[in-house]
Amino acid sequence: MALIPPVYASQRDFPNISFQSFSLFISSTFHPDISLATVLFLLFSLTENTDLLNLHSRQQQQIYPSEKITKYTGWMSALVIALFNQLDEETAAHLFLDSEPDDDCNRLLGDKLDAMAQKLKLLPYTKSHQFKSKRVQPISHNQIKPIHLLCPSTFTCTTATCNPRSLLQITRDRDIPHTKLIIGTTIHDEVPVLTGRCPTCDTHYAADRERFLDPNDNTTWKRLYTNNARYLKVGHNLWVDRSFSKAVMNGMFSFHASSQAYTQFWNNSFGSTTTTITLRHVWQAFVQESIRTIAAASSHSFELLDNLPISEVSGKAFDILGHNGSIHAATHHSCSECSHPYKHNVNPTAAPTDDMDIDEDPSADVKMVVLDGIVMGPTVSLNIIIEYITNT
Repeated sequence: MALIPPVYASQRDFPNISFQSFSLFISSTFHPDISLATVLFLLFSLTENTDLLNLHSRQQQQIYPSEKITKYTGWMSALVIALFNQLDEETAAHLFLDSEPDDDCNRLLGDKLDAMAQKLKLLPYTKSHQFKSKRVQPISHNQIKPIHLLCPSTFTCTTATCNPRSLLQITRDRDIPHTKLIIGTTIHDEVPVLTGRCPTCDTHYAADRERFLDPNDNTTWKRLYTNNARYLKVGHNLWVDRSFSKAVMNGMFSFHASSQAYTQFWNNSFGSTTTTITLRHVWQAFVQESIRTIAAASSHSFELLDNLPISEVSGKAFDILGHNGSIHAATHHSCSECSHPYKHNVNPTAAPTDDMDIDEDPSADVKMVVLDGIVMGPTVSLNIIIEYITNT
């Protein structure tokens, strides 16, 4: 199946006004103690709702005789109410100056937001009711998108026999590798990958692993798979965040999807002409997420020889974390979903007989056996889709 690129609405650049002009507006309109977080909350609430601002600004104009000018529209009222629902009482108080009356806070904040939208040029009509020739398009946040750097999550050495000293960045600036990073469904290009090193014990720290010398063999390097890693390396030039890897694992369990099916789904839904994932990437994400989920649940630090192929990693993970095929989370568990009275006769239409042995205690423990096999294209129901979205 050919790749279907996603379709996005046309966008306009982020508001381009000077910081000084914006700062003067904020200081003269809101309380001096208003926080940066609140200012950004108001700013992004406006830039994310340009359709509402278009409706609000149009209702403020009288173009036809049947229309009347409405300064505080129902559109702005809905935005104000939504903002107040997200703010606590103390934060909301910083939206107003001490000299301003507090008898109609909703309308007062609406006027402030209208003025702020005018300052940012987010309305299709000017204060003098002049039309700007087109509605305000959705705002692109590319200009203010943060950069990402992949680096160790710990800032001191964690080796038990070593002092917890600071880590050194060991890669020369010109040699720092750059990779693609997928966060959720968003693709980030040219992300620097940094590695730390403890100068005392020579342990190397990456964003998803630690590389150290075996204490019993100073010639053998071992790898610790960090359970709380935020990002995982799944390919030579691809890292993903944990929401991506969890989606892979949940998709396979909920949809019974193969690696190939999930690869095709992701590429068709979120890929681009320059970035696609492969079956190997999906399988790496599945194995690594599974390992960390099981290891974290059992409070286990999973260690292997460094640079093992993924086929050996999955096999050794089963030997170490698999508990001989039993699932510890299911020990002594029974419920109406997995436990039923035992019947000799498996024919549900057959009439019961006196010699039919039925265990009427549904709370009896059951041994659950998981079989590996080939998925034969199960029917996807709405319940499965809801379960997948909830788990993801």
